Amino acid sequence: MDTLQPVMADQFVESLRTALDRALGWLTYPRKPEEYFAALAPRHFGPLRAEIIALEPHFDGCATLVLRTDKRFVAHKPGQFVALTLEIDGVRRTRCFSISSAPRSARGPRVIELTIKSTARGTVTPRLVHPSIVGTTVELSPPRGSFVLDDELPPRLLFITGGSGITPVISMLRALDQKAIREGAPGAKGTLLHFAKSEREALFLDELKQMPWLDLHLVTEEALGRMPSLDEASLAAVVSDFEDTRAYACGPAPLLKAVEAAFAARGAPGALTIERFQSAFDSGGEGEGKGTVHFARSNKTVNDHRTLLVVAEEQGLEPKSGCRMGICGTCHCKKLSGATRDLRTGEVSTEANVDIALCSTVAIGDVSIDL
Repeated sequence: MDTLQPVMADQFVESLRTALDRALGWLTYPRKPEEYFAALAPRHFGPLRAEIIALEPHFDGCATLVLRTDKRFVAHKPGQFVALTLEIDGVRRTRCFSISSAPRSARGPRVIELTIKSTARGTVTPRLVHPSIVGTTVELSPPRGSFVLDDELPPRLLFITGGSGITPVISMLRALDQKAIREGAPGAKGTLLHFAKSEREALFLDELKQMPWLDLHLVTEEALGRMPSLDEASLAAVVSDFEDTRAYACGPAPLLKAVEAAFAARGAPGALTIERFQSAFDSGGEGEGKGTVHFARSNKTVNDHRTLLVVAEEQGLEPKSGCRMGICGTCHCKKLSGATRDLRTGEVSTEANVDIALCSTVAIGDVSIDL
């Protein structure tokens, strides 16, 4: 009985908080309650802000942003990301980026770095890598994500990255390198297998070469004369017993699929942690949905098979969103009733009053959303 009492108390508090949030939401619609709190006391309740104080280019379309955050920004764990929001042509745009600096930045306190590669038809990234962005103030979320180093480091670490997938991993490597400098040893032997188009586009290459504890293997399309590939044999050629390491992988979907297959073939899928930059479903919002969606607070109803985020936006609603891949949690919203499918996992939810990710969820029946 004693064990159950704290659990029941937590459940009661959470239920009370949920009911209060919903009640306030109805009173403040179409604004959210936190927007009023922010207006009354912006220094305490307003969004986290950061000033872009420098832009350091790497190659065409790729640069590192240096940002000075406000005092409320908490130190990140190596490998985490933030959601960055800025206004472009009168529209607030939010995107998620990995923090590439170590928690203890050499640039001083409250300074973080985001290394960004622009997409050809992107709305946000081309603006962020342009020199005119210096001096701009943006909004940041707190650090998020579970792609982080273990609290207790194992004796051997393996990192497998491709292209801009190096960005969360460089934060890990920089933190390990700082540990090596402070304590004389990194606490673990590290191996990095990195895939890039060319040596010129291999981010942080000079810095990585200066980490004596790191065994660096660079594979480039330019040197091979073809697209690099990975399988169990080629990974074993780098680390023969890779299944006995603690491994982290981030990069394009085909690379991650190959890494997963290699670890599965050795019977060690649990040794591998993956960070995905691409969703497993169409980012345009196409899904398997079939049902009527009712947005309760705005009293709008529509029949649409696409993700609930896309449906909401086309109805003129403005739910918060970030990665649009079901990762960051920015677009989580309460489903009041009905059946939905999560496109990331294929799981069907029929429970009422549960949070769902709008960007990765479709209706498969009549659904009511608290929006």
